[in-house]
Amino acid sequence: SENPRLLILTLLYTCIIAPITEEFLFRGFVLKNLSKVSQRFGIFSSAILFGLMHANLYQFILGFILGIFLANV
Repeated sequence: SENPRLLILTLLYTCIIAPITEEFLFRGFVLKNLSKVSQRFGIFSSAILFGLMHANLYQFILGFILGIFLANV
């Protein structure tokens, strides 16, 4: 049987900590710095990097689309 504490920590990290950290990294640091070239370049470049970070084709496509959407929010 699994340790309930381990399950709770895994869910907390997977569902809350990791996505918030990704947002700070990509929308905060990457987008901000790449947007110094131009806003469009920053949005598309950070979205491509966000998609590539997920390391498979389906998640790349979804990550890229989500990255563009989130950069415009």
